[in-house]
Amino acid sequence: MNSLGYAMEILIPIIAIISTFTFIGVLAWTKHRRSERQAYYRHELVKQMAEKADSENQLLEFMREEAKRVQLQRRQGLMVAGLVTLAVGIGYMIAFQWIDDEIWMIGAIPALIGVAMFAGAFLYGENKS
Repeated sequence: MNSLGYAMEILIPIIAIISTFTFIGVLAWTKHRRSERQAYYRHELVKQMAEKADSENQLLEFMREEAKRVQLQRRQGLMVAGLVTLAVGIGYMIAFQWIDDEIWMIGAIPALIGVAMFAGAFLYGENKS
């Protein structure tokens, strides 16, 4: 029974590490495939619009909307990342306060980074042109 406990102490971290990196690999692969498929469909749509004689305005409008959509996604991603980093910083501050009264301010570093990212999302803003 003792050797089984020892084997489990070794195998559990190994399995956790292998499954973590496997998950990261699959996640990266699926993200790449999705972006490749989106680029293909976008290219086909632009190609069809360019072939039509009366669709120049539609093509320009599509390209403008696409640029706005990409900018909005970046802005929203920056806002979410800022809020998550702020929450992590606040969590560190609370946890370090319980551990030791002198080191709780270490959590202010990620909290302030989160505030800066969140504020940067508003400064990034939409173009008025």
